[in-house]
Amino acid sequence: MKKLGHNTARTKQMNRSLVLQMLFRHSSISRHEIAELTKLTPATITNITRELMADRLIVETGSLSNAFGTGRRRIGMELNADACWVLGVNISRRRLEIGSVNMKGIVEDPESHDFPPLPEEQFLQLLHERLGSYLADRPGRSFRAIGVGVFGFVSFRTGEVNWIHSGWSDIQLAAWLTVRTGLPAYVDNNVRAMALGEKMYGECKDVTDFLSVFIGTGIGSGLVVNDTLFRSGYTETGEFGFGHMTYLPDGNPCWCGGRGCLERYASESAILETLGLSHVEELLAKYRAREPQVVVHLQEVGRMIGKALVSLLNMLHVKRIVVGGRLASEELPLLGEIRKVVHERSVAVRRSPVEIAASTLGREIGVIGAAALAMNGEFFGSLNA
Repeated sequence: MKKLGHNTARTKQMNRSLVLQMLFRHSSISRHEIAELTKLTPATITNITRELMADRLIVETGSLSNAFGTGRRRIGMELNADACWVLGVNISRRRLEIGSVNMKGIVEDPESHDFPPLPEEQFLQLLHERLGSYLADRPGRSFRAIGVGVFGFVSFRTGEVNWIHSGWSDIQLAAWLTVRTGLPAYVDNNVRAMALGEKMYGECKDVTDFLSVFIGTGIGSGLVVNDTLFRSGYTETGEFGFGHMTYLPDGNPCWCGGRGCLERYASESAILETLGLSHVEELLAKYRAREPQVVVHLQEVGRMIGKALVSLLNMLHVKRIVVGGRLASEELPLLGEIRKVVHERSVAVRRSPVEIAASTLGREIGVIGAAALAMNGEFFGSLNA
């Protein structure tokens, strides 16, 4: 027999999470609008918002305009941005990024540390030192949790880094972090975390189905379906597959063990290698100077990514594709070429258009995504797991 008290407490927590979700999605919203969106009773909304205000998680913003000029005055509410802080940590192949992130996804005090290839024990020592220094320098800021995005295979539910091609494997990172920081820790693949960041803080708050693509030293993606971050199988993916879709069946060998993966042709690393350049700043400077070889190659890379997206969209249609990374700037030709190829070649898109846009989360998308893991875990728990 189920215990009534337990069910009542769980229902109350779920209702509270639903209300908070509305506040995360809207800059300012009234109790009446929350009731309409959640289908909860006005009395329930009043009780929950009263508790949230007592906890200082939300504040009233004053009267909202009434389009009809009649009826009861509606008071807007919004998140109290600095009432809760989390620590966002993004670990890419050669860089460690740390930042403080508030409830509205605003990053403060970001730090970035480049590091050479390291054995896992040495990297964990580096991570321990950097986190310890970061926390010690901010004694007045109380962090609620820590979120970490890591490149490679990651099990979100166990907080374990299963495998990274640099040689790290079977690292119980969430447990390790909690022991050393005293904070609840949430760990996931970093590009999948970026997709959650787009849902919570980017331009996809009201989009139920979208694909987040990140073009960096590698290429990854995160998939949101029915407002929920998709995870499945050994890698709990929705991330790993896109950069490792086969672009050329007998193409260049890839670190994943396959051949001809998209990442080997269209990532930042692959582009720099093909053009004989050392860093992205050099690539951007040459593009701005309109060097023909650079312009033509970036156009071709856009077409490569577009072709891969066509295959994906013909199998799984989404409403929006948001592209992050420095190469996703509208200044460059990648997005334009991606849009052109997708709209010309995808039968699904011809019947139901897909918006393809650059991410608005900027250079700190990795830290924001990691922070979204922590915020989501602390406030919403299993609702979006």
